[in-house]
Amino acid sequence: MAVNEILVLSVLHNLHKDNDYYSLDILNRLLKQIAPGVICVELSPENLAAENIDEILAYRTEYNAILPYAAENGCALIALEPEQPKYDELVNAYRAQNKAIDETEAEKVEVFGLFVTQLYDQLFQDWDSVMAVNSACTDYAFKLKHNFQAALFGEKEAEFWDGWNQNFFNEIMRANSRFSGERILVTVGAEHKYWLLEALKDVKGIRLMSLQDVGEAY
Repeated sequence: MAVNEILVLSVLHNLHKDNDYYSLDILNRLLKQIAPGVICVELSPENLAAENIDEILAYRTEYNAILPYAAENGCALIALEPEQPKYDELVNAYRAQNKAIDETEAEKVEVFGLFVTQLYDQLFQDWDSVMAVNSACTDYAFKLKHNFQAALFGEKEAEFWDGWNQNFFNEIMRANSRFSGERILVTVGAEHKYWLLEALKDVKGIRLMSLQDVGEAY
């Protein structure tokens, strides 16, 4: 069985339309350069198949490039988020947990909010290319962010974050088992990339790629 190549690409969800360094045009050119046969997307199976896809395209703007590319090039699309009813169960439980934290841990919530604002302000100052968004420095910043979040808010916070990303990883592994000799592109919000890379680095029988492996840098 031929080895699959897997590349995890950080995207910026609702920021691609008004973005000079990671615009939809740049993403389109990058997709052609990567030339995946399989694309994993940060959507649930229901959203991927939804008739109201226009609503999703408004807040996950990367799919204005990814979905047409997949259709034009015959790429298989893999939904990474949980299907119903698991999706609603997890999200509703997390929202209830956050509501309780807001009511009982106001000082911690304020501190974390300040930290996140400062973190993103710095990242937006530093990001000037797709490569910068996908850099090891960015990955490390988000790893620190989630470690700090778990330290502040406890085990349940870490359990949700790990469980959500574990679902992504499981779907990537299913795709890896289903296809042979393909280049699998995993497109996720930038905060998820570090977690997935750490999980994938020890998987046998795949070639884990980076943007530096696909040619021209953006």
